[in-house]
Amino acid sequence: MASTSVKRKHKTLSLSEKWEIIKRIDRGETPSAISKEYDIGRPTVYDIVKNREKIEKFIKSVDDEPRNRKTLKTSELPELEDALHLVQTAAKPECTYFRRHFETKSPVFLPRNNKEN
Repeated sequence: MASTSVKRKHKTLSLSEKWEIIKRIDRGETPSAISKEYDIGRPTVYDIVKNREKIEKFIKSVDDEPRNRKTLKTSELPELEDALHLVQTAAKPECTYFRRHFETKSPVFLPRNNKEN
C-alpha cells in the first residue's frame, strides 16, 4: 500500500528565525507547536537547539543583524576579508578617492564578489 502522506516542501529558515525558535524553546514552548508554526519537522527544531552555540556565536560576531542570512558559512579567506574590512572601515568618509578605488578594485581581491562571474 502506498502512503497517503504528503511530503513537506523543503524550507530554509533564516538565522533570525532559528534564533527566535531557540528563544521560544527557552521560554518553554513545545517543539511540536513550533514545528507546526514554521512548517518544519520536529527533528529540525531539535537540530536548531543542538546548534545553539554555533548560531549564537555567529550572530554575536556579525556586525549587521542576520535578518536574511540563512547559513553559518564563513569566508574561504578570512584573514584577507578581515584585513579588507579593516581598511575599508578605517578610511575616513572624506577620503572619497580611496573609497572609490577600493570599491572598484575589491572584485580583483575577492573574485566571488565579481558580478560578471
